[in-house]
Amino acid sequence: MRKYLFILAFMLIAQVASAETYQIGKYLQVSPPKGVDVTFQIFEAYDPKEKILMGWNGEDLEYMFVVDKDPGGKKDSLYWKGLERELKKDADNKKLKIVSEGKYTTNSGVRASYKIYSWVSDGEEYVQMANLIKNKKIAHWVLVSSTENKNINTVAKKAVQILKTSKLTK
Repeated sequence: MRKYLFILAFMLIAQVASAETYQIGKYLQVSPPKGVDVTFQIFEAYDPKEKILMGWNGEDLEYMFVVDKDPGGKKDSLYWKGLERELKKDADNKKLKIVSEGKYTTNSGVRASYKIYSWVSDGEEYVQMANLIKNKKIAHWVLVSSTENKNINTVAKKAVQILKTSKLTK
């Protein structure tokens, strides 16, 4: 019986360990859970050199992750104010709406937060999820954009599921 339990435990560990790990930011890694359909590739329309994480629903591109970094050590509210100031620059009438927000903890114990914003720019509506993942040394913004007006709440759930696997390497 012990032999079978050992083999079963080994198989489970091997399955978890075999998950792909992607370096999506300079000091940020994710290991998307099994069953989440993602690729890590160059998207020419965004940047001909930088790979980004892209989520799929069958053959349809559903969402993309774009990552940026900032120095760590600031209060969360200062990071959010800075991001909102930047987003308002592109918004008609400088109006930005917070659709929803929340917090989560990554599997590695890092506290993270997100906000979903909507705004209108040149008459077109935009919706984007911003995730702040930080420690005392480094902060990463993970901006998640849905494609073709996919349901942002569905995309946000998938994004949090992936980002809960994130690990800061600095």
